[in-house]
Amino acid sequence: MLIRLTSGYHFRRRVPSPIRDILGKNEIWHSLKTSSRSHAKPFACEIYAITERLFRSVSHISDELKDNEDFLRNELSDDVRELFDLLIQTYQQEITNLQKKYEHQKIRHSVEMLELGQTAEKATNGANKALNLLEKTAKQLKTAKSATSSAIISLQSQIDEVKALLKPKETKPSPIFSDAIQTFLDTKTKVKSTVIHSYQATFKRFLEVCGDKPLREYTGVDAGLFKSMMEQFPETYGKQRNDNRTIQQFVALAKKQNLPRVSGKSVKNHFTKLSGLFKYFFYVI
Repeated sequence: MLIRLTSGYHFRRRVPSPIRDILGKNEIWHSLKTSSRSHAKPFACEIYAITERLFRSVSHISDELKDNEDFLRNELSDDVRELFDLLIQTYQQEITNLQKKYEHQKIRHSVEMLELGQTAEKATNGANKALNLLEKTAKQLKTAKSATSSAIISLQSQIDEVKALLKPKETKPSPIFSDAIQTFLDTKTKVKSTVIHSYQATFKRFLEVCGDKPLREYTGVDAGLFKSMMEQFPETYGKQRNDNRTIQQFVALAKKQNLPRVSGKSVKNHFTKLSGLFKYFFYVI
């Protein structure tokens, strides 16, 4: 399964109880070295398949050999130990190869993006030069006695086309967060009032921490700050209705009395609600 830590996504899977002694561990962890879920998911799926193959191989061999669990733990022959060691080494090599594969993909993607950026910059520079040349030619044509009106019109049409290409694309205005809240909640016509209240509580805390500004201006820094503050909330947060204390007051109370903090699941729920609002405005409207 995927685990999201501050360092990025990790793959985690429990080792089946019957083969834990053989593999020498209760869980298998691998860093996926990415903070992008879309990149981490296929990587984790491939690790899962390799790990499953290891588990099946070890389980099959141990089932064929064992008379009882004590035999497996204490009386493995050297040949059998070498066989298991070989399976583990093969697994580790497959994981290493897979990590290299995804690392190469990341490098290749970065190079492609860099090349695209360079190509776009060159194209813009070329278009600007072409525009200057066309405008200069048009100016000369207008003063030339031999120039026909059709030639001047044709040239002006080319100039207009280049200008249209170079004109910055207009972006849709981004709504202010406080204005976006009600618009988003109005779409939740079939949702219970208690759920609406929970959305409102999350949005209120986000405004307290990150301020009110256009949606497009929020960054990962804002998300990190909000997550950090929510993780410091006391476990009792949200148990009392109409509690008007600020986020700073809640955090100060938790620190002063050394109270248990809210669970990771609770923090995740807040981000799920925030994500719903941002997705609505960036992908629906």
